[in-house]
Amino acid sequence: MSTCITTILYKKQELNQEFLFHFLRNLPEKLQAPELIPEEHFVHIDINDQVSAVFYLIHGIARRMQCFNLQCELFREEALLFQIKEELLKQQERCCLYSHLYCDMDDFEENLKLTEKGFEEISCMDGELIRSYREGENSTEQTILKTKEQQEQYPIDGILEELGITEADIINAAYRLEQEGIIIR
Repeated sequence: MSTCITTILYKKQELNQEFLFHFLRNLPEKLQAPELIPEEHFVHIDINDQVSAVFYLIHGIARRMQCFNLQCELFREEALLFQIKEELLKQQERCCLYSHLYCDMDDFEENLKLTEKGFEEISCMDGELIRSYREGENSTEQTILKTKEQQEQYPIDGILEELGITEADIINAAYRLEQEGIIIR
């Protein structure tokens, strides 16, 4: 069975979890393309003692890849994490959010770290590794990681390592969602 993941990750002690849940509950009823999305949910689960995840799931579409593409749209085109950050900074001075998008069917992975100061995103698409980075008001710097040295300096899972978790930890949590996950909306 293929694995497709779209999730928000955060360190429990650094984020007001109740604010995050409140924000997600109060998003518009259908976030995007309501005629295409019969059912969507945000589901919370702990990855470990320090890190939690909120998975975004779309159900009711026959093709799994179509569900994944729609899930990714919310993170990529609709910039969900950036919306959360803007509201979160009204509540607290500092914030750090992460997202992880992954599909083993087409070798796609994207990891994003977003802080009050900027962001770092490392993605692998069609075998090409790309790092996008922005600090403060500077323009976004984008680098195609072609050499082995560049890829070692900015590994695809470096952002996950910062959280102290692995891809396997997230996949394991995804498989536990049905039994242990808490539906936020």
